[in-house]
Amino acid sequence: MLRQTLRVEVRNDDMPMTGSTPPHPVLEKYYPSDADRQSFVGALFDGAARHYNRVGTMLDLGSGPWYRRCALRRAGLRPGMRLLDVATGTGLVARGAVDILGEPGRVIGVDPSRGMLREARKALAGPLVQGRAEALPFRDDLFDML
Repeated sequence: MLRQTLRVEVRNDDMPMTGSTPPHPVLEKYYPSDADRQSFVGALFDGAARHYNRVGTMLDLGSGPWYRRCALRRAGLRPGMRLLDVATGTGLVARGAVDILGEPGRVIGVDPSRGMLREARKALAGPLVQGRAEALPFRDDLFDML
């Protein structure tokens, strides 16, 4: 059995974070070049989107909404704030944030997958934007929490 070690670095004020981890090498069986990775991954998420919430509910035994609201509160989300939900997917975290904030317009979801955003739109009234975390289409001072 091949065993690999994953090195995790925790960022705090005393220790600067080191560089980012590059994506895995090209998986030639699935896509021929690094440039094709984005469309391959996009197709995976677009295809899984309509099943995502159902599978998640089975795996979390229905505790997901409660857990997400608790996690957001513990992270400091409070009424009056604005949240950017990066990689919003089907909007599960965004829905928890709307429950806390009380105003759908205070939560903006961003995701590269059209399929995921289509599913999110079914349950969210707030803004949803197609985009990538590496190039967010927002000014720096717009949100209180990501």
